[in-house]
Amino acid sequence: MNSSDPVFKGSVLSSKKRAVAVVLLVTSLFVVIYAVYLSTVVVKSKGSTTNLIASASGTTLTGPLQGRMLPKFSLPSLGGGSTFLGSSYIGGKPAVVNFFASWCTSCQAEMATLTQASKTYGQKVTFLGVDENDTASAATKFLAKYGVRYPIAYDPKVSLAGPFQLVGLPTTLFVEPDGRIYREVLGTMSSSLLSKNLRALEEKAK
Repeated sequence: MNSSDPVFKGSVLSSKKRAVAVVLLVTSLFVVIYAVYLSTVVVKSKGSTTNLIASASGTTLTGPLQGRMLPKFSLPSLGGGSTFLGSSYIGGKPAVVNFFASWCTSCQAEMATLTQASKTYGQKVTFLGVDENDTASAATKFLAKYGVRYPIAYDPKVSLAGPFQLVGLPTTLFVEPDGRIYREVLGTMSSSLLSKNLRALEEKAK
């Protein structure tokens, strides 16, 4: 019977090694996926301790603001003149609020899609862009490049990062007519994801 002991011990050791290997493999895959998700472009905002991550992945979030009312805010228009006062700007219509910056490559990737959607849904849905941690000249050139015509609020010091609990750009909020946040999306949105959420907003507005 003793002659079988080494075989038994070897089997136990092999099982442990396999278990460790599986754990390491799963951990490695998680790290890689998480890195891709974040796209690891971290930019520290001017005059603020807030770090915004430029994310390449359009991911629907169940964030702390989802289901709550749009936070109050007051920001000037990028072009000067107008002042946006939170949910009062929505005016009883569904709304899309997109936080972006001209330097954000993920924002660049989705801007054409947002512009087209604003033309398609503009009569039924209010679109508002919020330019974060940017210069007015860079933002103006960026918006002209993509033919953006909907209003843009200007937030160069990222004053909304706290109230809106922003962790990355782009971040898009889909807001119901009463000002309640229906959905939050972090990262570049595909045309299908954007359309899906816009149709859902339309249904809620009926």
